[in-house]
This record gives sequence, structure tokens and C-alpha cells, in this order.
Amino acid sequence: MRFYKLRVFPAAAEATPTTATAQTSADTATVGGNGTSTNTTEPDFSITNTLRAPTTQNTATGLTNAASTTDLINISSLDQTGNPNPGALMIEVDISLAPYHVIAGARMVRIWGVGLAAIAQALQLVGNQVELTLGMSKGLPLANPAEQGAPITGVVQQAFGNWQGVNQNLTLVFLPLYGAPPGVARATGDTALAPANIVFNWAVNQPMTDAVTAALQTAFPQATVQVSISASLVATSAETTIFPSLQEFSRYLNARSLDIVKNQNYVGVSVSTENNSVINVYDGTQASGSTQTPTAIAYTDLIGQPVWNSLLLMQFICVMRGDLAPGDYVTMPNTIVQQSAASYSQYRTGALSFAGTFFVTKVRLVGNSRTPSAESWVTVVDCALQSPA
Repeated sequence: MRFYKLRVFPAAAEATPTTATAQTSADTATVGGNGTSTNTTEPDFSITNTLRAPTTQNTATGLTNAASTTDLINISSLDQTGNPNPGALMIEVDISLAPYHVIAGARMVRIWGVGLAAIAQALQLVGNQVELTLGMSKGLPLANPAEQGAPITGVVQQAFGNWQGVNQNLTLVFLPLYGAPPGVARATGDTALAPANIVFNWAVNQPMTDAVTAALQTAFPQATVQVSISASLVATSAETTIFPSLQEFSRYLNARSLDIVKNQNYVGVSVSTENNSVINVYDGTQASGSTQTPTAIAYTDLIGQPVWNSLLLMQFICVMRGDLAPGDYVTMPNTIVQQSAASYSQYRTGALSFAGTFFVTKVRLVGNSRTPSAESWVTVVDCALQSPA
């Protein structure tokens, strides 16, 4: 069955690791107001699913506070036993995971069925952190809960409600933690969200790996920096540059690496973030990120046929899963498409195969938790052949 878990909390609050089977009580949505709470028994809405029993109701919003006194939103698709909850709120998602030098747009999640009190307080969500886990839960024969992966994280840039007819919804637009604009960052009061001041000192004959690691560790001391790039990226002259944002730094690294490695199949250095705490720098020449072993894509995971977008660039669509990110590797199944003589195709005696290992360049998660078609809860993955070192 389709699985989601959405949590919004103040940036100063520590994220609490959670699992899909940890739910013990009612599914609730909470939106912070003025901080005053009173105990009530009839919240605006409360459906069975959350981390612990609801305890208070915020008088400013009428929404029950569950899981934590700091959580502003905490909803999931599971009930207290860890099984799919047919009464869970419907959500829509459109989330792109891409390197910082790629223009991919903001990430969006829309919650349907919330009350007027919730959408009236939407502005208070701006600047808070988001954790969103997507995938499948146990239930259907081919569903694999292990593919949920780690939560997608970020900081809310926009929050707004809408009321059309009898339908009310709350939309959150968020950006990666280290990609938030300075105005949003300062609003949270968290130093992790402060505008970046990246000083890049690249000495003669120094590998880019060492220079990038030093620059990012200095600018983001609270983050873990993982650099997996080609050893051939070495400076021929000293360079010192200051970058105001991680996006600018990523664009520079990508362009500079392409200047050094003169190979049409080389994709250049990319920078992305994982789980609010890891900055991943990679170029496809070696294993990178948290996934050192390629992820095997099963034939039953695929929706439709993989296609070649361009030379050496492939795209496939699979069931919603959160365990893939830019910089990972995937292995495709040995699928073969054969055309019959009735097609009168000149290629009817041949076959198409996308078997092998590919380097993930971009991931898009899009779906509606209640639309019944398979195409409405999917992950779109762009891949390239492994780059030359």
C-alpha cells in the first residue's frame, strides 16, 4: 500500500528518528499557533495514526498535538498497528532531487482534508524544517517497505492554504536545507540555515577532493562532507574564490571539472545533500554517497519501459521509493523487449535491453496517495552510464 509520513518541526528542534512500525495511536495534523494549549476531546480532525496518543489541542488552530510538543505537523498513512489507514489524509507530492547546479524547482507537498483553522495558520510554517518519507508499506504482494529509504528533508519556503467548494488543502513548498534563501534561513534562528560563506582555496597540484572537503567543512561544520570525485581533477594554478551560496559553488565545480576532464561522457562534479546532515560531492567516477553498493531495480519495480533520453542518458519510472538519490548507482534487470513479425518492424528480429549499472543524476517523486492508478505514485529516475575517471 502507499506510504507517507510527513513531519514539520521548528529548526531548533532535534529531529526524532522514526520508523513506519513505531506508530501507536491516532493520525493527526498539527499546526502551531500562539503556543497556548488546552486539553479537549474533540479536535477539528484526528484520525487514527501517529507516534503517540494525542494529548493537547492548540486553541489557535483547533488541531491536536501528537508525537512531540515541538511538531507543527505530524501525519502518516499508517494506523496504530502499522497497517494502512483508510482514513488517512490524502496528500499530493512533486519533489525533485537534483544537484545544486541543476535548476529543478522547489519541492511541494499538498495535504487535503485539513480544517480552516489549519490553513489560517499556514504562514507560521515558513522557515520550519520538513521530513517526508515516501514509498510503499506492506500489504500488496509486490510492495517493499525497505524501499522507503531515509526521509526527504528541507526547510519551508512557502506555506499557503486553499478553499475551493467543499475542499480545503494546505500546500508546503520547501527547499533543501542548505539551499534555503537567506531570508528564510534567518527567520528560523538556526545557524545551520545561515547564508553560506564558502572560501575555496585550491593550491597548485592539489587534488580538488582535498580543497572541496576543506571548504565545505569550514563553511558547514555541523554537516558531514563526502567527496567522491576523479583523482585527475588537479589544479594547474592556484585559485582562491569566495561563494555566497552552495548553488554558486556547485555551478563553479561542475563547470571547472568539465574544463579539466575533456571527455564527452563525463558529467562533471555535482553537489547534493542528504538527510539534513550530509553534503555529497560526486562526479560518477566512483561510488559515492551513502549507497556504496548499486541498488538493484527489479523487473516488478518498473512501470513501463525504460527509454533513452539522449546519448548515454536513460530514464525509467518505478513504483514510489525513497531510497534513491543523485550520486547513487542502480543496476537494471535483464529485461528484453521483442517485437513480433506482425509489427512489420525492421527491428523485429532484434531486442532492446537496458541491463547494466547506471549512475543516478536526478530523481523526481510525484504522486497522489489516493488515486488508484499505478502511474499516480511513482519515482522518475534519470541515469547515465558511469563516467570515465
